[in-house]
Amino acid sequence: MSVDRSKLEKFLDNNGVSAADAKAAMKTLDCLFRQAERGEFAFAAVPDAAEAASVIGRVTAECVKKVVFVSAADRRAIAACLGDRALHRGLWHRLREPGLWESLSAGLSDKLHVAVTESLGAGLGESLLPALGIRQHDPKTWADPANPAFDVLWFNLGNCLCNFLAFTLTGNKGRAAEYAALVRLLARTPPLLEKAGDPGIWFALKA
Repeated sequence: MSVDRSKLEKFLDNNGVSAADAKAAMKTLDCLFRQAERGEFAFAAVPDAAEAASVIGRVTAECVKKVVFVSAADRRAIAACLGDRALHRGLWHRLREPGLWESLSAGLSDKLHVAVTESLGAGLGESLLPALGIRQHDPKTWADPANPAFDVLWFNLGNCLCNFLAFTLTGNKGRAAEYAALVRLLARTPPLLEKAGDPGIWFALKA
């Protein structure tokens, strides 16, 4: 798999993150690195609904009433929960952080995206494909029209990873800690999106 921890470690070191904070960030991301190195993403079989609701609620600052878990192997059930305009209801859409990216120095946001993609992103995407039963995809966009769950999950992971690292770079340890909890949740029973027409009800994947 396309995984290289050293690239992300070097990026953090070269951009003002202390050795202690860089070590803590890499420790947080270890769960996703291991999923990428595994070759096929392994969803947890026993989810914790209360923890999932708490983590999503803290990061989005929204009321989460309930998290419903759907088996990643049940494509029919996944399609039913996705419904129309799934991508626009994805968790990633709620992870917009006003002013965060503007607070980074010129060009640093682009370097961050490159570092994430080259160190972890590509390998993580490769591990998700077989886990979701996807055999064909567009190698440029990773999109799979027949399985929008991948697109939603891919965007969720990407936004979470980049925001977590951006807060690490800016020294906002409070928000970084909240995103760290979301990173760990995404590595086990990843949230997908909010139920259409029913605010506060979220769908997530399990084994």
